[in-house]
Amino acid sequence: MVVKSLDELEESLVTRLEAFLKSNSKDLKALKTLIGAAVTLCSEEAAEAARQTADAKFEDDTIGKTRFQYRFEEYNSHWKKTNIKAYIEIQGTAENEAESPLRRCACLHFFSASYAAQSTPLSFLNPDPSQDPVVTSGTLPLQTFLGVQMDREIRLLSSWMSAASACLGVSDASCVAAACLSLNALLRPAVLCMSRAIVASEDAKALQLYAPLTKLVDGVAGVLAKAAVPDGVLAGAVKVAESLSLCFNEKGKKKARAATDASKKDRDVSLDDVPDGHATITKETLLGVGTAAFSLIRGWVKFGGQAAVSPPPPPPPSPPPHLPP
Repeated sequence: MVVKSLDELEESLVTRLEAFLKSNSKDLKALKTLIGAAVTLCSEEAAEAARQTADAKFEDDTIGKTRFQYRFEEYNSHWKKTNIKAYIEIQGTAENEAESPLRRCACLHFFSASYAAQSTPLSFLNPDPSQDPVVTSGTLPLQTFLGVQMDREIRLLSSWMSAASACLGVSDASCVAAACLSLNALLRPAVLCMSRAIVASEDAKALQLYAPLTKLVDGVAGVLAKAAVPDGVLAGAVKVAESLSLCFNEKGKKKARAATDASKKDRDVSLDDVPDGHATITKETLLGVGTAAFSLIRGWVKFGGQAAVSPPPPPPPSPPPHLPP
């Protein structure tokens, strides 16, 4: 691959985004392919360009920096130049009411694919200094590395959540269903990332995730309040409300003990995972969000929801009267 400068990468990204925005395709798969090209540039191509640029600088080093330090700096520069620009553009497209539902669905696919790339171990968006073959002990403070990693995750999750929340209000059922799937996928990572920010005393960063999280109940309520909503959309909206209710409630002691034996990836998330110490994000305020989500489900079931869709079975027939011989 030919090494691209930061300006060349940015120009290439703009070209790919413009191709996506100008496309009149009615095929969601084709739109996903176009937006997938931007994901590739923001991850694989930027990683390769950053790596080669850093290695070239290391060869000419006169100040004693390690190869990994050069790579770390170049990764950050390339990430900011490509990803932040893409996030802003794609989030704005997803929130634009004038955009077609298909294009808004494709925007949600961009964030989903970007998060998958970021979650891949040792990828450009999720490097591990202890696993990098050029790292030597003491080249970079681990806290510095984890802080940058958390910044990236917060920016991605907050943009993805805002885009998905905006898509809850559209009239197209497929777009609303895609938004519900996105919210279910990002809710648990968002709560865990918010908790890590609180532990690190990054109060402002934690609020970037807390603010959109607290607004999800209103968005889901709007979906459930609509008339003639397809069953698939209703199921997705109820699942989002259920996830909010479970994430923002405390576990019982028995479940909490069982969770300690489960891996972090597989276990559930609850208020037990949210630490104390934040002035605004407290367990009481989050419990209010969980209670509101549970009340939403209960009210939907009681007034025309599942109670109307699946009425109780009829009582068994009474036995025939006894006739005298």
